[in-house]
Amino acid sequence: MTPTETRSCPSSEVLAMFVEGRSAVAELNAVIEHLQGCARCRLTVEDIAEAEQEELSDAEAVRKETQDRKAFRWWLPLAAAIVIALSIIPIIRRSVPARRITPMQTLIAASPTGWRPTAGRLTGGFRWAPV
Repeated sequence: MTPTETRSCPSSEVLAMFVEGRSAVAELNAVIEHLQGCARCRLTVEDIAEAEQEELSDAEAVRKETQDRKAFRWWLPLAAAIVIALSIIPIIRRSVPARRITPMQTLIAASPTGWRPTAGRLTGGFRWAPV
């Protein structure tokens, strides 16, 4: 590599923009032509691409970890609520006395509670009580 090739090499920022795909079209063509003849810049581009790939994989790992935490956030309170509910049910059952309904209570509950007509049952001159 001659000193003139070094001076005509694009800067690291230009090569980074090339790797990231943010170069302008004219600059893109110039960088491609330069990379065909400059081994040093090709190595720089490879290094930048590897670093970019590592950054993306690190970012992906962080994103996945964040998603795992978010998934953990919603089911933990739900599981806690279920455990609390299941532990309270036996306590409530023990504290409330069991009510056994007798047949008479069933008849009383089935009887009408509003106005109901009465029929005379003792007719024919029978006196119920002395007057």
